[in-house]
Amino acid sequence: ESVTTEVMRLSGLTAQVDLLAVMILGEFDRLRSVGLQPAAGATPVVAQTFGAEPLRSSVQEALSRSLDPERTRALLAWLRAPLSQRIVALECALPSAERQTELIDFVNQLPSRPPSPTRLMLIHRLERVTDATQGSAVVRAAAGAALRKALGPFVSATAMAQLETGGSKPRPSVDENARFRTMVSLFFTYRDLSDADLGRYVSFLESPTGRWFTRTVQGAFLTSLDPFDQPKPPRAPVTVVKRPRVSEAAVAADANQWLFAPFAAVA
Repeated sequence: ESVTTEVMRLSGLTAQVDLLAVMILGEFDRLRSVGLQPAAGATPVVAQTFGAEPLRSSVQEALSRSLDPERTRALLAWLRAPLSQRIVALECALPSAERQTELIDFVNQLPSRPPSPTRLMLIHRLERVTDATQGSAVVRAAAGAALRKALGPFVSATAMAQLETGGSKPRPSVDENARFRTMVSLFFTYRDLSDADLGRYVSFLESPTGRWFTRTVQGAFLTSLDPFDQPKPPRAPVTVVKRPRVSEAAVAADANQWLFAPFAAVA
């Protein structure tokens, strides 16, 4: 196993990239369902560019260029620890109808069971050090821009103009509602961690190694989402794209969840 592969597996990036692929391919399906009619050949190009396997390969390639030995040793020491693996499992829980029900119940109970001041402080520190709200918005915008760019040769100028009109800015603004949703999601994701364990995690994220890796991962995601500006080795044609069996509603409702995972916030 290469160092980059191990880092991606242990940090949960592999699962997060797979969900990003599901989201992009789902957006392509949505565009077609509302009337977009790309020319023949668009579907295999989108699959070969944004399917789970090619996207995973692109992220791994970008990440491998930034993993210097000294920082990566410190990173792996954390990632291999049992606490880190428990946290990654919480961050990478796939969206599902049951999970959404749990989230709704959790939110409904917040007024009567508010988080303690210590918990609130820890979540604020985590959101701040990872830039979770803004970071997830940036990656979502980059994913949308990359899909539009891929579709450019297959749609008319009018259709592309309509897509661009609905597009996001490279550095989208974030309102208080988005920040509130982020905070609620973070409270929900780490609800089973003790304050002591969450505090250790936040301390790692605030360390030079944690800050470096958060920046490095976001850079790898953004690089992989601009595939046409970078040389890539030829890939075998992809005709069938396997996706996790989750509903579109669950993915949409939990779309930010994986992006809130600090290492991807990313996206």
